[in-house]
Amino acid sequence: MYSIVWPARRQDPEQGTVAIMMALCITVFFGFAALGFDLAYVRLARLQLQNATDAAAHAALVRLRATGNVGSARAMAKSVAAQNYVWGKSITLQDAEIVFGGWNFDAKTFTNGVSPANAVQVKGTRSSTSGVNGAVGLTFGTMLGRSSIDLQHYGTAAYRIRSIVVAQDITGSFSDSIDTACSADVTMLDTLHSFNIPADRIGMQVFTGGSTLFTPLTYLQADYSSVQAQWRGDGKLVSNTSKTSGITICHKLDYATPYGSPYDHGWMPACSQGEISRPDLGTDGTNPGAAIKAAMDQLQTQSNPYETRVIVLITDGEPSCCTTVRNSAGKITYLKCNPGDACSDARAQYGVDMANAADAADISIFTISFGASVSQAKYTAGLARGIGVAYDTPYATELAAILIKIAGTIPIALVQ
Repeated sequence: MYSIVWPARRQDPEQGTVAIMMALCITVFFGFAALGFDLAYVRLARLQLQNATDAAAHAALVRLRATGNVGSARAMAKSVAAQNYVWGKSITLQDAEIVFGGWNFDAKTFTNGVSPANAVQVKGTRSSTSGVNGAVGLTFGTMLGRSSIDLQHYGTAAYRIRSIVVAQDITGSFSDSIDTACSADVTMLDTLHSFNIPADRIGMQVFTGGSTLFTPLTYLQADYSSVQAQWRGDGKLVSNTSKTSGITICHKLDYATPYGSPYDHGWMPACSQGEISRPDLGTDGTNPGAAIKAAMDQLQTQSNPYETRVIVLITDGEPSCCTTVRNSAGKITYLKCNPGDACSDARAQYGVDMANAADAADISIFTISFGASVSQAKYTAGLARGIGVAYDTPYATELAAILIKIAGTIPIALVQ
């Protein structure tokens, strides 16, 4: 009887190597899968932190714009942050993580401590080394020696502070309508005040052949009553010789007025005042260029580049230079104004040059031409710049409605 002996199967050395390789690959695969899970987890937490921080900054800005109170704005930021969760945990903000300052809209930079503040920056954290919120824990990161990760995000919200200078014509030709113009100016002031934006400011230049500062840039909320009192004055009409205050016609008009005697308005600039820096442009008459330059200088001196800066020019005449005319007895009887002569043309060009300079300085100009002259309306409209709009009307009674419209047109810009 024979037995069959099968030969022993030879062991393949590569089989063990493949098994080891498979084990290693599976380990790496699961490692990457775990890492991918944690990365998605961290990405979600980062987005949640960004949303919470941005929401807190925006809420603080709205409160700051409405009240001007930093403490109230900070409390609002904390309240909104606490209502937002980052991977299951609400965000607690510390005072030091909520800062107020200035946002430069051109450079897109935030500067801490600028006053008045137009921006809020909130620092949101999930960290083991700062804040009180703790780090974000990882699920599988421990396999790679990492049990948590620190996150932080800066949320910034800002708005443009509005600084507005009214340039009011007070030449003698405005005498019949100056009381209505004064009332319209006050109406614009009242409208801007009603918006309740504490950092907004208002100022005024009054002009004839030159321009004079009447009201420095003043906070609309804090100093509203004093500005209104200055503009409205005693409320008496220009024809009342006992008038002692308020926006009115220039002082000592150099000819017999409709009321029989020169206006004695000592608190107003002289009618014959010219622009000191340009004596070649004459004195008496109307010089809108001088008003634009003075308003521009006022804005550049008293405001910041990140503000929305606006000039509102109100005039009833074209650029002109005037000379006195005397009777046979040597008494001044009236002013002779000649639009189109060399002096007046120089003033007209000066107005355009100053409007261009204001535009280059990011200052917008709204214009209102009051009167029936087509050429006057065309020239004044040509001075509007930036976001400014040109208006013209033959009726003084429409001035208030136009100024209310302008007050509502000047934008309140937000950035986040």
